[in-house]
Amino acid sequence: MRFRKLKLRKRDKKTELKYDAEYDNKLKQVVTQYNSLYPGKIAIINIGENELETIPDSTKNYILSSNIRYLWRPINKPINKINGKGHLNTTGNRELGKTLYELFKQD
Repeated sequence: MRFRKLKLRKRDKKTELKYDAEYDNKLKQVVTQYNSLYPGKIAIINIGENELETIPDSTKNYILSSNIRYLWRPINKPINKINGKGHLNTTGNRELGKTLYELFKQD
């Protein structure tokens, strides 16, 4: 299954992921365009706390089948953000740096 949108039900405070085909297709188009402009030179790092929220399975499979480097690290969470939201804080940027190092170390 592929998912995209998060909905919060305020009554029971549960989250629900729903598949968004339009987002999935647009994301694949962007990946295709960058890969054609910079063949063999792009990598995708998904920092979403929930992998499926940001990169649907079908797009992830497309990325991997196109021989594009892909890593998922759940960095985008409140503990890694300034005041718990928005931009990454020092810890979040350190984690992102480690992830970039890990990605480029693979070359």
